[in-house]
Amino acid sequence: MSTHDDGHGCQTPEHTGSCGQPDDMEAVQRRIDRRKLELTAEEFAAKAREHRERLEDDGVSRRSVLGGAAGLAAAGFLAPVAFSETADAHGTHEPIYTTGNLNVRSQPTTGAGVVKTAQEGTGMIIESGPYSNDGHTWWEVRVNGCGNDTSRVEGYVAEDWTAHPNFSYGTWGSVSSIWGDDRSHGYHRGIDIANDRGTPIFAARQGTVTYAGWASGYGNVVYIDHGNGYESRYAHLSEFRTSQGAWVSAGERIGDMGCTGTCTGDHLHFEIRRDGSDLNWPQVRHANQWLNTAIPRNFPGISGAVYPGYPY
Repeated sequence: MSTHDDGHGCQTPEHTGSCGQPDDMEAVQRRIDRRKLELTAEEFAAKAREHRERLEDDGVSRRSVLGGAAGLAAAGFLAPVAFSETADAHGTHEPIYTTGNLNVRSQPTTGAGVVKTAQEGTGMIIESGPYSNDGHTWWEVRVNGCGNDTSRVEGYVAEDWTAHPNFSYGTWGSVSSIWGDDRSHGYHRGIDIANDRGTPIFAARQGTVTYAGWASGYGNVVYIDHGNGYESRYAHLSEFRTSQGAWVSAGERIGDMGCTGTCTGDHLHFEIRRDGSDLNWPQVRHANQWLNTAIPRNFPGISGAVYPGYPY
Protein backbone atom coordinates (compact mmCIF):
# COMPACT_ATOMS: atom_id res chain seq x y z
CA MET A 1 0.00 0.00 0.00
CA SER A 2 1.31 3.44 -0.87
CA THR A 3 2.09 6.01 1.76
CA HIS A 4 0.57 9.50 1.60
CA ASP A 5 1.36 12.52 1.39
CA ASP A 6 4.32 12.12 -0.94
CA GLY A 7 5.23 8.45 -0.89
CA HIS A 8 8.13 8.50 1.56
CA GLY A 9 8.42 5.95 4.36
CA CYS A 10 9.28 6.27 8.05
CA GLN A 11 12.31 8.08 9.35
CA THR A 12 13.42 7.95 12.99
CA PRO A 13 10.28 8.69 15.08
CA GLU A 14 10.24 11.47 17.62
CA HIS A 15 9.08 9.63 20.72
CA THR A 16 6.90 11.12 23.41
CA GLY A 17 6.94 10.22 27.07
CA SER A 18 5.11 7.62 29.13
CA CYS A 19 1.38 6.96 29.34
CA GLY A 20 0.41 9.58 31.89
CA GLN A 21 1.97 12.79 30.66
CA PRO A 22 1.01 15.95 32.59
CA ASP A 23 -0.25 17.73 29.48
CA ASP A 24 -3.00 15.12 29.15
CA MET A 25 -4.23 15.81 32.67
CA GLU A 26 -4.12 19.57 32.15
CA ALA A 27 -6.21 19.27 28.99
CA VAL A 28 -8.66 17.02 30.80
CA GLN A 29 -9.07 19.45 33.69
CA ARG A 30 -9.63 22.42 31.37
CA ARG A 31 -12.42 20.55 29.63
CA ILE A 32 -13.96 19.38 32.90
CA ASP A 33 -13.94 22.93 34.27
CA ARG A 34 -15.75 24.27 31.20
CA ARG A 35 -18.22 21.44 30.58
CA LYS A 36 -21.84 21.38 31.70
CA LEU A 37 -22.09 17.89 33.12
CA GLU A 38 -25.85 17.38 32.72
CA LEU A 39 -27.30 17.93 29.25
CA THR A 40 -30.43 16.58 27.66
CA ALA A 41 -30.22 15.23 24.12
CA GLU A 42 -31.82 18.43 22.84
CA GLU A 43 -29.36 20.63 24.76
CA PHE A 44 -26.43 18.60 23.44
CA ALA A 45 -27.63 19.02 19.83
CA ALA A 46 -28.03 22.77 20.39
CA LYS A 47 -24.51 23.02 21.84
CA ALA A 48 -23.14 21.09 18.87
CA ARG A 49 -24.75 23.54 16.45
CA GLU A 50 -23.39 26.50 18.41
CA HIS A 51 -19.91 24.98 18.34
CA ARG A 52 -20.01 24.55 14.56
CA GLU A 53 -21.27 28.11 14.09
CA ARG A 54 -18.41 29.47 16.23
CA LEU A 55 -15.93 27.84 13.86
CA GLU A 56 -17.47 29.82 11.00
CA ASP A 57 -17.37 33.26 12.58
CA ASP A 58 -14.45 35.45 13.57
CA GLY A 59 -14.87 34.85 17.29
CA VAL A 60 -12.61 33.73 20.10
CA SER A 61 -12.36 30.04 19.14
CA ARG A 62 -11.23 30.76 15.61
CA ARG A 63 -8.91 33.59 16.62
CA SER A 64 -7.19 31.38 19.15
CA VAL A 65 -6.60 28.69 16.53
CA LEU A 66 -5.23 31.09 13.94
CA GLY A 67 -3.26 33.04 16.50
CA GLY A 68 -1.38 29.89 17.50
CA ALA A 69 -0.23 29.56 13.91
CA ALA A 70 1.18 33.06 13.64
CA GLY A 71 4.76 32.04 14.38
CA LEU A 72 4.77 29.32 11.73
CA ALA A 73 3.12 31.62 9.23
CA ALA A 74 5.75 34.28 9.80
CA ALA A 75 8.43 31.65 9.23
CA GLY A 76 6.95 30.91 5.82
CA PHE A 77 5.77 27.37 6.56
CA LEU A 78 2.05 27.86 6.08
CA ALA A 79 -0.88 30.17 5.61
CA PRO A 80 -4.04 29.76 7.74
CA VAL A 81 -7.20 29.07 5.76
CA ALA A 82 -10.90 29.50 6.50
CA PHE A 83 -12.91 26.65 7.95
CA SER A 84 -15.07 24.67 5.55
CA GLU A 85 -18.85 24.96 5.70
CA THR A 86 -19.42 21.26 5.03
CA ALA A 87 -21.02 19.11 7.73
CA ASP A 88 -17.97 16.82 7.90
CA ALA A 89 -15.41 19.64 8.01
CA HIS A 90 -12.47 19.12 10.32
CA GLY A 91 -12.00 21.36 13.35
CA THR A 92 -9.80 21.70 16.40
CA HIS A 93 -10.14 19.12 19.20
CA GLU A 94 -11.94 16.73 16.86
CA PRO A 95 -10.88 13.08 16.47
CA ILE A 96 -9.93 11.78 13.03
CA TYR A 97 -8.29 8.63 11.70
CA THR A 98 -6.19 7.67 8.69
CA THR A 99 -7.83 6.10 5.63
CA GLY A 100 -4.43 5.15 4.17
CA ASN A 101 -0.81 5.14 5.28
CA LEU A 102 -0.10 8.78 6.05
CA ASN A 103 3.13 10.63 6.82
CA VAL A 104 3.17 12.72 9.99
CA ARG A 105 5.43 15.72 9.33
CA SER A 106 7.38 17.99 11.66
CA GLN A 107 5.94 21.03 9.82
CA PRO A 108 2.87 21.45 7.56
CA THR A 109 4.70 20.96 4.28
CA THR A 110 5.77 17.99 2.19
CA GLY A 111 9.37 19.20 2.49
CA ALA A 112 9.46 18.72 6.27
CA GLY A 113 10.88 15.66 8.00
CA VAL A 114 8.72 12.62 8.67
CA VAL A 115 8.06 12.07 12.36
CA LYS A 116 6.49 8.70 11.61
CA THR A 117 4.25 7.06 9.03
CA ALA A 118 0.84 6.42 10.57
CA GLN A 119 -0.60 3.23 9.14
CA GLU A 120 -4.13 3.01 7.77
CA GLY A 121 -6.59 2.91 10.65
CA THR A 122 -4.57 5.01 13.12
CA GLY A 123 -6.48 7.27 15.49
CA MET A 124 -5.61 10.94 15.97
CA ILE A 125 -7.01 14.14 17.43
CA ILE A 126 -6.64 17.62 15.92
CA GLU A 127 -4.78 20.22 17.97
CA SER A 128 -4.82 23.20 15.58
CA GLY A 129 -5.33 24.26 11.97
CA PRO A 130 -6.17 24.34 9.18
CA TYR A 131 -3.06 25.45 7.27
CA SER A 132 -2.67 25.58 3.49
CA ASN A 133 0.59 24.57 1.82
CA ASP A 134 1.84 22.50 -1.15
CA GLY A 135 -1.70 22.04 -2.42
CA HIS A 136 -2.85 20.36 0.81
CA THR A 137 -4.88 21.37 3.84
CA TRP A 138 -2.86 20.52 6.94
CA TRP A 139 -3.76 19.96 10.59
CA GLU A 140 -1.60 19.74 13.67
CA VAL A 141 -2.46 16.43 15.34
CA ARG A 142 -1.65 14.02 18.13
CA VAL A 143 -1.19 10.56 16.64
CA ASN A 144 -1.59 7.19 18.38
CA GLY A 145 0.88 4.35 18.11
CA CYS A 146 0.43 1.96 15.19
CA GLY A 147 1.80 -1.35 13.93
CA ASN A 148 5.09 0.00 12.59
CA ASP A 149 5.75 2.32 15.55
CA THR A 150 3.84 2.01 18.82
CA SER A 151 4.93 5.44 20.15
CA ARG A 152 2.44 8.29 20.17
CA VAL A 153 3.68 11.46 18.51
CA GLU A 154 2.70 14.99 17.52
CA GLY A 155 3.02 16.53 14.08
CA TYR A 156 1.15 17.66 10.96
CA VAL A 157 -0.88 15.63 8.45
CA ALA A 158 -2.57 16.37 5.14
CA GLU A 159 -6.36 16.23 5.43
CA ASP A 160 -6.97 14.23 2.24
CA TRP A 161 -6.48 10.78 3.79
CA THR A 162 -8.39 11.23 7.03
CA ALA A 163 -11.99 10.71 8.17
CA HIS A 164 -14.24 11.35 11.16
CA PRO A 165 -15.18 8.46 13.49
CA ASN A 166 -18.41 7.51 15.26
CA PHE A 167 -16.60 6.92 18.58
CA SER A 168 -13.46 8.19 20.31
CA TYR A 169 -11.22 6.67 22.96
CA GLY A 170 -12.30 7.80 26.42
CA THR A 171 -8.90 7.61 28.07
CA TRP A 172 -5.18 7.46 27.32
CA GLY A 173 -2.38 5.03 28.07
CA SER A 174 -0.84 1.86 26.62
CA VAL A 175 -2.87 -0.88 24.93
CA SER A 176 -2.28 -4.01 27.03
CA SER A 177 -4.75 -6.34 25.29
CA ILE A 178 -6.76 -6.24 22.07
CA TRP A 179 -10.01 -7.72 20.78
CA GLY A 180 -9.66 -11.44 20.05
CA ASP A 181 -6.88 -12.24 22.53
CA ASP A 182 -7.23 -15.70 24.08
CA ARG A 183 -9.02 -15.90 27.41
CA SER A 184 -9.93 -18.86 29.60
CA HIS A 185 -13.61 -18.19 28.82
CA GLY A 186 -13.04 -17.83 25.06
CA TYR A 187 -11.69 -14.58 23.64
CA HIS A 188 -11.21 -10.97 24.70
CA ARG A 189 -14.26 -8.93 23.65
CA GLY A 190 -12.78 -5.44 23.77
CA ILE A 191 -9.58 -3.42 24.18
CA ASP A 192 -7.62 -2.83 27.40
CA ILE A 193 -5.84 0.50 27.94
CA ALA A 194 -3.50 0.58 30.95
CA ASN A 195 -2.54 3.61 32.98
CA ASP A 196 -2.45 4.72 36.62
CA ARG A 197 -5.29 4.14 39.05
CA GLY A 198 -7.62 7.15 39.01
CA THR A 199 -6.92 8.13 35.39
CA PRO A 200 -10.15 9.79 34.14
CA ILE A 201 -12.52 7.81 31.90
CA PHE A 202 -14.79 9.67 29.46
CA ALA A 203 -17.77 8.71 27.29
CA ALA A 204 -16.78 7.57 23.80
CA ARG A 205 -19.98 9.01 22.33
CA GLN A 206 -23.08 10.79 23.61
CA GLY A 207 -25.87 8.62 25.00
CA THR A 208 -27.83 7.44 28.02
CA VAL A 209 -26.26 5.54 30.91
CA THR A 210 -28.29 2.32 31.17
CA TYR A 211 -26.21 0.75 33.95
CA ALA A 212 -23.60 1.92 36.46
CA GLY A 213 -22.77 -0.74 39.02
CA TRP A 214 -21.10 -4.08 39.66
CA ALA A 215 -21.03 -6.97 37.19
CA SER A 216 -19.25 -10.31 37.33
CA GLY A 217 -15.82 -10.11 35.70
CA TYR A 218 -16.24 -6.43 34.83
CA GLY A 219 -16.24 -5.19 38.41
CA ASN A 220 -17.48 -1.59 38.47
CA VAL A 221 -18.83 -0.98 34.97
CA VAL A 222 -20.78 1.65 33.03
CA TYR A 223 -23.00 0.85 30.02
CA ILE A 224 -24.00 3.67 27.65
CA ASP A 225 -26.77 3.29 25.07
CA HIS A 226 -26.03 5.24 21.87
CA GLY A 227 -29.14 4.28 19.92
CA ASN A 228 -29.89 1.84 17.09
CA GLY A 229 -28.57 -1.09 19.13
CA TYR A 230 -25.15 0.43 19.87
CA GLU A 231 -23.73 0.28 23.38
CA SER A 232 -20.31 1.02 24.91
CA ARG A 233 -18.99 -0.57 28.10
CA TYR A 234 -16.31 0.71 30.52
CA ALA A 235 -15.10 -1.88 33.05
CA HIS A 236 -12.85 -2.26 36.14
CA LEU A 237 -13.53 1.32 37.30
CA SER A 238 -12.29 2.46 40.70
CA GLU A 239 -14.92 5.22 40.95
CA PHE A 240 -18.18 6.19 39.24
CA ARG A 241 -18.70 9.76 37.99
CA THR A 242 -22.16 9.16 36.55
CA SER A 243 -25.31 7.23 37.39
CA GLN A 244 -27.95 5.10 35.73
CA GLY A 245 -30.37 7.15 33.64
CA ALA A 246 -28.02 10.10 33.09
CA TRP A 247 -27.57 11.61 29.64
CA VAL A 248 -23.84 12.05 28.93
CA SER A 249 -22.17 14.04 26.19
CA ALA A 250 -19.20 12.77 24.19
CA GLY A 251 -16.10 13.36 26.29
CA GLU A 252 -17.95 13.68 29.59
CA ARG A 253 -16.24 12.08 32.57
CA ILE A 254 -18.03 8.92 33.68
CA GLY A 255 -15.51 7.22 35.97
CA ASP A 256 -11.92 6.60 37.05
CA MET A 257 -9.55 3.82 36.00
CA GLY A 258 -9.03 0.96 38.43
CA CYS A 259 -8.77 -2.79 38.86
CA THR A 260 -12.11 -4.05 40.14
CA GLY A 261 -13.56 -7.39 39.11
CA THR A 262 -11.36 -9.90 37.27
CA CYS A 263 -8.23 -7.84 36.79
CA THR A 264 -4.44 -8.06 37.16
CA GLY A 265 -3.56 -4.35 36.97
CA ASP A 266 -5.13 -0.92 36.61
CA HIS A 267 -6.67 -0.47 33.15
CA LEU A 268 -9.86 0.33 31.26
CA HIS A 269 -11.58 -2.56 29.53
CA PHE A 270 -13.61 -0.93 26.74
CA GLU A 271 -16.15 -2.51 24.38
CA ILE A 272 -18.49 -1.40 21.63
CA ARG A 273 -21.47 -3.69 21.04
CA ARG A 274 -24.42 -3.74 18.68
CA ASP A 275 -27.50 -5.74 19.60
CA GLY A 276 -25.38 -7.50 22.20
CA SER A 277 -22.61 -8.61 19.84
CA ASP A 278 -19.09 -7.27 20.44
CA LEU A 279 -17.49 -5.32 17.59
CA ASN A 280 -13.91 -4.99 16.38
CA TRP A 281 -11.82 -2.19 14.85
CA PRO A 282 -8.08 -1.74 14.08
CA GLN A 283 -6.14 -2.20 17.33
CA VAL A 284 -2.41 -2.54 18.05
CA ARG A 285 -1.02 -4.24 21.14
CA HIS A 286 1.38 -2.01 23.15
CA ALA A 287 0.40 1.10 21.17
CA ASN A 288 0.54 4.30 23.22
CA GLN A 289 -2.58 6.42 22.83
CA TRP A 290 -3.67 10.01 23.39
CA LEU A 291 -6.95 11.06 24.98
CA ASN A 292 -10.06 11.52 22.77
CA THR A 293 -8.43 10.11 19.64
CA ALA A 294 -10.58 8.42 17.02
CA ILE A 295 -11.66 4.82 17.17
CA PRO A 296 -10.73 4.12 13.54
CA ARG A 297 -13.90 2.75 12.03
CA ASN A 298 -17.21 4.07 10.76
CA PHE A 299 -19.81 1.64 12.05
CA PRO A 300 -22.97 0.95 10.03
CA GLY A 301 -26.34 2.21 11.21
CA ILE A 302 -25.08 4.99 13.45
CA SER A 303 -25.02 8.50 12.05
CA GLY A 304 -22.87 11.49 12.76
CA ALA A 305 -19.28 12.01 13.82
CA VAL A 306 -18.28 12.31 17.46
CA TYR A 307 -16.78 15.55 18.83
CA PRO A 308 -15.53 15.01 22.40
CA GLY A 309 -13.61 18.30 22.43
CA TYR A 310 -16.59 20.65 22.65
CA PRO A 311 -15.64 23.44 25.10
CA TYR A 312 -18.39 22.76 27.65
